[in-house]
Amino acid sequence: MNRKLVYVAFATFGTLATTFFIGETKSVSAPHLMPNDGEFKTEKNTHFNVSKRGTDDVGALEDARVLLVNVFLQLKTFTSMFDVDGFEVQGPGLEKELARIENWINTLAPSQNRLLGEVSFVKHMFKSMGESLELLKYYDCAETTGGDLMWSLIDLNMKLLELYSLSGVPDPGVKGYTEKVASYSRYLKFLRRGFRRLVSVPFGTTIMFRNQYTQAEKCLEVLAFYV
Repeated sequence: MNRKLVYVAFATFGTLATTFFIGETKSVSAPHLMPNDGEFKTEKNTHFNVSKRGTDDVGALEDARVLLVNVFLQLKTFTSMFDVDGFEVQGPGLEKELARIENWINTLAPSQNRLLGEVSFVKHMFKSMGESLELLKYYDCAETTGGDLMWSLIDLNMKLLELYSLSGVPDPGVKGYTEKVASYSRYLKFLRRGFRRLVSVPFGTTIMFRNQYTQAEKCLEVLAFYV
């Protein structure tokens, strides 16, 4: 079954599923988190020169956090339906940007636990996307039993990242949070039922599906507490 047909099949579950799972490319997520024009302007060439950004550490740290928020929001734009090609192109630049931000913060205020915690979550988010990149590319082309369901499950785990705040906790303020948690939970069960009906599934695919399923299940349990 083609992965798009997986989405169509799930769409029969309800019209809400159609909204979330049928689509071609990424969409911009969580617009409520985007700072307004007066709060920051992203520079094309960011070298984190404190002398250019402010005369005191407080102002410099505020600038660093603005840049961190910018990276966080850019990562969120990939999560609606994981944009493999887009992330492949933009990933290296985002990785360098994130490393520079982390180094800047560590230099200015290594004891800023809250800010460093936010950096850690964005790094986790980036790492999860990077690790999923090759898996999605593989299962997009692999002629293996269960491959389409495997692709959809990995993609679901990427979608769940949208529902977290910069601090790494569930963010009920995300547009459609409650509906998405409910829809994603139904979709996860749909994928499990479909996988259980398959025969002659490669052992490696079975193990991978279990791991990805457990990850999504635990994540949704946490997200549900914030509904």
